[in-house]
Amino acid sequence: MAGPISIQGKPPSSYIMLLPQLGGMSFSIANNAGWYDVLFFTSPTDSEKPLDISGINFHAELRLSVMDAQVFLDMSTAPASGQSQLVSGGYTGQLFFSVDVSFISKLSPQVYVMDMVAIDISSGMVKSLCEIEPIQVMVIEGVTR
Repeated sequence: MAGPISIQGKPPSSYIMLLPQLGGMSFSIANNAGWYDVLFFTSPTDSEKPLDISGINFHAELRLSVMDAQVFLDMSTAPASGQSQLVSGGYTGQLFFSVDVSFISKLSPQVYVMDMVAIDISSGMVKSLCEIEPIQVMVIEGVTR
């Protein structure tokens, strides 16, 4: 039996199919500082072993609601222009959020939704990591300005 293939008819060359669902997670960030967090992906059979995320790009968008057309923050390991705001740790299984305060300070204090997709670089296969529900991001008003 063959495994999954991309729309181009190519199988993924990464461990993209082993990535877990992230929906239901939540983050809380202040709008007076950068957003620096890390997600640690582990093997589905051994939670002590990192899942190699080499060969995978990640893309996430922050919106007020799922149906909102406006994107308040667009993060990627492979941005079309500018600096990456998501950084892949490859074989360490770590995905770093490294979003400068210049982007975060533009966010009003409120709850946003975010989803994330993973893209296998070699095949173009796209996997949603939030199929059931989005990630919640609470932005609070920073005190120190």
